[in-house]
Amino acid sequence: MLPNFDQKVNEIRKDIVTMGEFVLSSFEESLNGIKDEDVDHFRVAREGNIKHLTYMADSVDNNIIVALALYSPEAGDLRELIALLKITNELIRIAEASKKFSRGMQEIVEAGSDLSSIKQYIIELHLVSIRSLKLVIESFKSFSQETYRAIHIEEEKSDEIFSIIQKEVLGSINGDELTATYIKIIKTIKKHERVTDHCENIAKLLHYAKEGGKIGANY
Repeated sequence: MLPNFDQKVNEIRKDIVTMGEFVLSSFEESLNGIKDEDVDHFRVAREGNIKHLTYMADSVDNNIIVALALYSPEAGDLRELIALLKITNELIRIAEASKKFSRGMQEIVEAGSDLSSIKQYIIELHLVSIRSLKLVIESFKSFSQETYRAIHIEEEKSDEIFSIIQKEVLGSINGDELTATYIKIIKTIKKHERVTDHCENIAKLLHYAKEGGKIGANY
């Protein structure tokens, strides 16, 4: 193994953490947009650093491939590089969800849709995703069973909150004119609900990188 392999992997890890921080920043901006019902926040959420995520992912993937070719890593090192390669794809999916959510919410707010009955639930769903992303970022510094369990709990909360939102929205439909608007609200929020699923997938990949195999039931 070449002596600078660890340095190369550390650089890859740092770039992936930066990608996670860009995504986190996007969600925090969207949260302000929901709280203030200000569409400018939604624009910033999808036009800020998150715009560079695809380029960064391509760069990270290329660095991983170069590391695989130059260093021919074995066992744990190979496992980690494969996991990191898959993690960049999960982050891209989260970024796409953030951009679609911010665009959809901007259109909903601009249309003057009444979100008063579900606004607090949307905020809580957002906070769940933000906590999950922070846990993922922290996992790159120190991964543990407790971290995975915390992410899994947030994923379950996300499912529960989305179910409540869906029930509230469907219960508000009282005419054909409003049906399209409410369906758009559900579809937009559904993009967001998937974020914690991707965070859990990243946690599983980090476990694979560290230990190998799947996370067992004891997690």
